[in-house]
Amino acid sequence: MTITLLTGNHFKIETAQLALKPFSINVVGHKTNLAEIQDNNVINIAKDMAVQEAKNLNKPVIREDHGFAIETLNNFPGPYMSFVEKTLSAQQVLNLMKDEENRNATFDLGLVYATPNGEIIELLHKVECQILNEIKLDNNLSKDKSYDPGWSSIIAFRDDHRSWAQFPYQERMKKFTKNYKKLGEMLTHVK
Repeated sequence: MTITLLTGNHFKIETAQLALKPFSINVVGHKTNLAEIQDNNVINIAKDMAVQEAKNLNKPVIREDHGFAIETLNNFPGPYMSFVEKTLSAQQVLNLMKDEENRNATFDLGLVYATPNGEIIELLHKVECQILNEIKLDNNLSKDKSYDPGWSSIIAFRDDHRSWAQFPYQERMKKFTKNYKKLGEMLTHVK
């Protein structure tokens, strides 16, 4: 079985491939030209695009959208993280958080599987995170002044002291496979 993942993001494609390979599901990426709706819910965003593209492409598709919710900032920026990360630097976020004791956050992963005949599966997984007190870079990358890890330098998994910028790529990828694995189980009826 082959499923089209609606993204041009290589990390998302590799994550889906890693998770779905044990279920004999092949994943191919497809960069869509559809405009993304603006909504406060990652499932609604993913669903809108998945339903449209399943019909347009006439094949099963997956769309995963992400949001980042910082508890003490009323779950800001939510699904607008991509825009906000381009607007606020990691240091500016640290400045906003400087007097905050609660540094908890979640990375919300909303996945929707859709088929041309209208079958829809919605999955939501929340990865528990924290905002660090300082920027932390990988020692090798911090020497490269052209490298900007963005917020990855201030976000850590809740049970870890390393920033995502310091976290090994393959290990980090495994933290984001839960929705894809659940989908693989559902589609192949394997548990």
